[in-house]
Amino acid sequence: MNINGGTFGHFAEIYGGWANGAGNADNNTVNISGSTFTPGRVRIYGGYSLNGNANYNTVDISGGTFTGGIYDVGGTLATIYGGRANGAGNANYNTVNIINSTFTESSPGSPPITGANIYGGYSVSGNADYNTVNITGGNFATGANIYGGWANGAGNANYNTVNITGGTFATATYIYGGWANGAGNADNNTVN
Repeated sequence: MNINGGTFGHFAEIYGGWANGAGNADNNTVNISGSTFTPGRVRIYGGYSLNGNANYNTVDISGGTFTGGIYDVGGTLATIYGGRANGAGNANYNTVNIINSTFTESSPGSPPITGANIYGGYSVSGNADYNTVNITGGNFATGANIYGGWANGAGNANYNTVNITGGTFATATYIYGGWANGAGNADNNTVN
């Protein structure tokens, strides 16, 4: 999927590939260039599977503008997944590339907006291994939570990588190579 320019409104959702049953969502790509998302609460998925795997997906965002408003207080400005497996499937070998993009509030409220949640790979019950997030430049004025790989339940989050090259990040920014949110392991992850 290729998106060049354009303006997207509240609660926009973009999927490179969606598998609604036990099938896999693999080898999908979302390319977004020069687009504006306002007033926020955007979700972007390279690949999403309800009960299968989400592997080898890519999200590329270049020159994007994500702006939150008063409607989004206490919410998340943008959530971006290279691949998300929503059941017991794995989310492996996914990539998110974000280049020179801006995440900001236009009308700050209370509680404030959480900026960007960015996951290379995310699995609810399976593994999230060998995923990558690359951030090059840009401005994360509302903070960010950046994960190479995230695994809930008994899943592992291993061999994931986050690469940061330049950019401006607010105080409330947290970067993790891999995060195992349950009984699994988070081993051999890297943040550069």
